[in-house]
Amino acid sequence: MKNLVKFLSFAALVAAFTTSCTEDDPCKDVVCGDFGSCNEGVCECVYGYEQDADGLCNTTWAAKFAAGPNAPAADTVYGETGNYTQAYNMTVSVTDSVNLSTTNLGGFGANNVVNMEVTSSYDILIDDTDIGGRTFNGTGTISGSEITLNYTVTYSDNTVDTCETVITK
Repeated sequence: MKNLVKFLSFAALVAAFTTSCTEDDPCKDVVCGDFGSCNEGVCECVYGYEQDADGLCNTTWAAKFAAGPNAPAADTVYGETGNYTQAYNMTVSVTDSVNLSTTNLGGFGANNVVNMEVTSSYDILIDDTDIGGRTFNGTGTISGSEITLNYTVTYSDNTVDTCETVITK
């Protein structure tokens, strides 16, 4: 009887472990791309990447913000010396998965380069000083084919313009 109890206990233990080992792995057939991993059957992309149309983590956040060359931009500027609107062309280039470089932001010319950080799939952080000593601070978003930037430009004499730029891709 004592051996029977030992045998049944051992058999129950083996059955418990065997059952848990045969459960299906929810990630077994899931492919997440070069910049993702599977967690409980769902792809999770690394910071700076999102799923493409095929569900693969191969698309950078920054890629959707690329515009130009010569993408049309329109500014509404609320400045200390008055309010005005202007239209010009600019370029938004991808530097890496989470960084962008803009040329001619604010209509300050082709040598005016302002760098931005993409902080999520739809958001940008602007915090840079251009070659002319102007400091740009603000945020941006993307919706469809429009990028909207809301930022301030602080000049070397400490005057400040508050700007909204809409870039059409």
